[in-house]
Amino acid sequence: MLSNKDKQKLFALSNKLKTRYIIGKDNLDDKVLEMLDKAFLANELIKVAVNKNANQEVEYFAKEICKELNCSLVKTIGKTMVLYRPKPRRNNQ
Repeated sequence: MLSNKDKQKLFALSNKLKTRYIIGKDNLDDKVLEMLDKAFLANELIKVAVNKNANQEVEYFAKEICKELNCSLVKTIGKTMVLYRPKPRRNNQ
């Protein structure tokens, strides 16, 4: 769970990010979740937009994505959400 201070820092970092992922009329199918999972492997912090043709609101998608991909919601702004998932630590052997 992220503290408010952590969320503020992450949100400040997200201001430099472009929205590269969009949830469209297909909503949250397996392909979208797979794409977002791969995005988290490359980046810990991502921005996701919800298209106006989507059937649900941004809060619904944020909750479902966080549940499915074990990530944290930093903030929602309009139809855009900022999500965070730390990269898994590798064991040094």
